[in-house]
Amino acid sequence: KIQLGRVNMRISIISEGSYPHKIGGVSVWTYNLVNNLKDIDFECISITYKDRTIRYESENLKNVHVIDVSKFPKNKFGESDVTYKIAKKMIKGESLDVNDLKKLQYFSIHTDGYINALVDAHNGDADFGKYFWALTNVFATITHMSNILRREMNIDLILSLNVGFCGLLGSALKYKFDIPLLCTEHGIILREIEIYLKRTKLDPLTSQMIKNIYASMMKTSYEHCDMVTPISYFHAEHSTRNGCNPNKIRVIYTGIDLERFTPKDSRSKNEMVIGNVGRIEPIKGTKRFVILADYIKKNLENARFWWIGPVDDEEYADEIFKLNKRLGNPVEFKGVTNKPEDFYNQMHIMLMTSLSEGLPLAALEAQACGVPVLSSNVGDSEYVCFDIYYCDDEDILSCAETVLEKIKDIMENWNENSIFVRNWVTEFDIKRMLNEYIDTFELLTGRKFL
Repeated sequence: KIQLGRVNMRISIISEGSYPHKIGGVSVWTYNLVNNLKDIDFECISITYKDRTIRYESENLKNVHVIDVSKFPKNKFGESDVTYKIAKKMIKGESLDVNDLKKLQYFSIHTDGYINALVDAHNGDADFGKYFWALTNVFATITHMSNILRREMNIDLILSLNVGFCGLLGSALKYKFDIPLLCTEHGIILREIEIYLKRTKLDPLTSQMIKNIYASMMKTSYEHCDMVTPISYFHAEHSTRNGCNPNKIRVIYTGIDLERFTPKDSRSKNEMVIGNVGRIEPIKGTKRFVILADYIKKNLENARFWWIGPVDDEEYADEIFKLNKRLGNPVEFKGVTNKPEDFYNQMHIMLMTSLSEGLPLAALEAQACGVPVLSSNVGDSEYVCFDIYYCDDEDILSCAETVLEKIKDIMENWNENSIFVRNWVTEFDIKRMLNEYIDTFELLTGRKFL
């Protein structure tokens, strides 16, 4: 582990639905950063839904401020005029200016200004009740965040883990404490919102308003941050297309522990294990994985399919488990693990079925263990994965046929392919990532690590 020497640096991480409470790639990435930079004191502002269990602990994680959005927010300091102005801008998809951010602590859904902003934006085509509560679910989180802005915090740098709620809160904290804001990007936020909205089946007006609110947060984050560190050039291009100043962008590719994730000879000689490591949720394409597994098992008798990871969406998981049972259980759901490397080293192929990704950490870990990754063509998968496939869920049979042929091709020269992917991912060493972040922290704070 990298030792930096004695420094008096405090960094506040802002997370949403991830570190330190939920298992997943962003959480692992953040834990790796925190746990290896032990001479920096970190704290975390965690936007979470009910889950308060800290699953990623480090000695230098000094404090965790929880914003539990499962509870209805209170803000007795809300101001109607401030709320009206901010809500109107966000509903239109506009970025917030410095004055808006300095007054964000006075934003509240409990004001007349909030009601008036929603009434003004409603054109009568949508059911107002559904429209009101859908938007209020989003703005309630901002009301929760406004409460944290009244706390005193002794920090030198803000690290926001997305350009949505995290970036918005980070922008407000930047001006409150006059400190630099660094935003990272691990996913494609507007694409993820589109996938979420498809499942809600909201009317077009309400869906568009919600997209606009997220676009507003993204634009605000890009405009007011000091630097953006996307985890790939794919993300960097996305940021630039959506208005981020290219001069603010510094790509820092994700890093993994190549000593922990290393090939071991523990694979079956008689069976072919095809797996996926990820949360059971729509964006990870678990349904697609089950359907593909059903088709492929009928054509490859020795194939076994594993899904390793926690349930993130209980309603969706119930749907998936019922589908899997109806198809004769082609997929074995292995649950949660804190040693994914043990599963990687039993797999022959990792089949990723995500509907949206950034740079999948699990793909790098698997390939470090010598597992060729076959991924849907999302995010930066074309660059980091062994092979990709295109999938239209409206024509899943054609997709399954393509995936089957690619699996056969990979297995035909599996040993050579395994060596290739292990050698390929060596450039994603965590030491390189940590050193690049040290340089970034020095640049933003104007301080040198000893």
